[in-house]
Amino acid sequence: MDQDLSYSYSSKPRPVQTNRSKARDGGVYVFDLNCLGLPCGDLDVSVWLNSKPTPPNIMHDPRIPRGSVFAPIEESDGLFNFDVEVMPLLNVLVNKTLAQALLEVKEEQEIRLLHCQNEALKSDKSDAQQEERALEDKAKEAQRRKELIKKKKAEDLQQDRVMREKLLAWQLARPLASQAINQATSTLYKKGVFYDPILRDLTLWMQRDIYEAADANIRLRYLSSQLLDESKIEAWIVGHLGGPVDIPVEGFLSLLQLTKTI
Repeated sequence: MDQDLSYSYSSKPRPVQTNRSKARDGGVYVFDLNCLGLPCGDLDVSVWLNSKPTPPNIMHDPRIPRGSVFAPIEESDGLFNFDVEVMPLLNVLVNKTLAQALLEVKEEQEIRLLHCQNEALKSDKSDAQQEERALEDKAKEAQRRKELIKKKKAEDLQQDRVMREKLLAWQLARPLASQAINQATSTLYKKGVFYDPILRDLTLWMQRDIYEAADANIRLRYLSSQLLDESKIEAWIVGHLGGPVDIPVEGFLSLLQLTKTI
């Protein structure tokens, strides 16, 4: 019986030829009941089962006689063909086990690959987030600089406006202040509250060096020439003497002598 026994996990199921069509000897399945003390004709299974407690493992049932463990294994009696019936099953089991192991290895590789891809995606996502944060920081920095430039321009415009207002006010107030100062100075000069320091120094110098050192006649002549004129003298004479008087040519001293004689 030639048959291709190659079988893998990818192969389709195949029918397996067995020896079920052969005649089997059922005597091998009959236990020797005489050793149990029961007649074969009157076999009652319930009596046999209830005679003693059945051990949990029938392979260790002391009621069943067994040969020695050291007895040689006899050849098969033709119950089944190992090469035909067992080998295909073993091949299938081995192939299935290998396929399952290969599948598990592939799954582990896929999981490892997915894990690596996930790590790569996380790294790319982290890099993208870092780049996004860097772009946001750059945008914020540019916006801040723009705001600073705008604020500086506004401050410069404000300073220029204030400076122009100050210049305009200075141009308008300069002539007014000059006029007010001149008017106040002239008013103070007229009232005698304020005096010119140059004129005062000149007056003190003339009083100290000229008036005090000069002759009394010269001082009287100077005072008479400065304080009195002919019209004032005539008015004084008319007021006090009742008529005009000829003023002597000698000047104020002769006039004083004339007044003394009157």
